[in-house]
Amino acid sequence: MSDNPRIGLKDIAAHTGVSSAAVSLVLNNRPGVSTATRRRVSDAAQQLGYVPRRTRQSAPRAAHAMRSIGFYAFGVNAALGHSYYGDILSGASAAAREMAVQLSFEAFDGPIEDVAELPTEACDGLLITGRPPRDFIDRLHRDRVPYVLVCCSLAHLVGDAIGPENVESSYQVVQHLANRGHRRIAYLGGEPNNADARERFLGYRWAVEDLGLDDDPDLALLSFFDTEHGASGLAELYDRAEGFSAVYAASDFLAMGVYQWARERDLSIPADLSVVGFDNNSLSQTLHPKLTTIGLDRERVGRLAVNRLSELVATPQAPMVMRLPGKLIERNSCRDLRS
Repeated sequence: MSDNPRIGLKDIAAHTGVSSAAVSLVLNNRPGVSTATRRRVSDAAQQLGYVPRRTRQSAPRAAHAMRSIGFYAFGVNAALGHSYYGDILSGASAAAREMAVQLSFEAFDGPIEDVAELPTEACDGLLITGRPPRDFIDRLHRDRVPYVLVCCSLAHLVGDAIGPENVESSYQVVQHLANRGHRRIAYLGGEPNNADARERFLGYRWAVEDLGLDDDPDLALLSFFDTEHGASGLAELYDRAEGFSAVYAASDFLAMGVYQWARERDLSIPADLSVVGFDNNSLSQTLHPKLTTIGLDRERVGRLAVNRLSELVATPQAPMVMRLPGKLIERNSCRDLRS
């Protein structure tokens, strides 16, 4: 049969009755499958006219030649239910439909023992979100697979990326509180190897210095972006710092922990403590009082990621990082101390 660049890993898997992971091992000439399976997959690939990715990429591509893409989410199954990554997927799916591009979604919630088992041959490019393994990104570089990192926050990742503008958004949060009379503003953030966490802390520090607020190192605590550390972090801040009237929790999950700890100790938000979050996730919108936070148009992020991937599939280009500004969504969790 003549070569057919539309034939991918999933087509061969369906034809042979073996898993996509096994097909990927055979096509990438890696161990882990039996001789019989290797022969069956190889024969099917030849019969169906399968064209290896590198061969396909060596030929000139027409603009908008993208036909199928994968959306890989690493370690974010639970978060999909909280709408953050679900909104991104929704925007990406809409953009793909408009381009007549097939989008397949895969979630990897546990540790990846062998990145070679992750299929990449069935699509023209990948959207990647969450916390992908470094060696998987290295493999994509090596195999020249086009990809876009979507709201990935690990500092070691390189490549085309799109995500929130963290520094200026954090400045906006602190300025919002300062404009309402707050001078001692505490900060709860994520771990240092998380690029989003590092940038949000830089924005906080920039605003504190630029606006002439109380510059007390005991007011800032870095931990992890989850509810548990929001509660324990606020407890530690109250133990070591005095007199702060507001806390900037650099993720809504941290803010949820702040609410929990405050409620257990009969602290009133915002009468006793003003709180601002970051992300505008769906769970944060159920808090009482409703949380002031930074929102990002996540569906637009998904659309832009698909558009950028289409450009990369058509013509390999130098990596580009796109930052989208956040918008302060003012609700009821901040007290105005001027009145």
